[in-house]
Amino acid sequence: MQYCLDTPAIKLADVDYVASTTAVPEVRAADRDLPRLRAARLQSFRMAMPLWLKEKLFQKTLLREE
Repeated sequence: MQYCLDTPAIKLADVDYVASTTAVPEVRAADRDLPRLRAARLQSFRMAMPLWLKEKLFQKTLLREE
């Protein structure tokens, strides 16, 4: 909504209605899945961090050394 209001051609006075997609079944299903998705992202983050810390963080230094 803020993105739309940041558009110079649209003012708050121009807005008559605001719609929400929370009534859509797919959105409600996504809301229920949110804890599972967060857990999956956290697991992915935990698996990626050791590699990132070992190699990616110091890539500039490794490239100089090579």
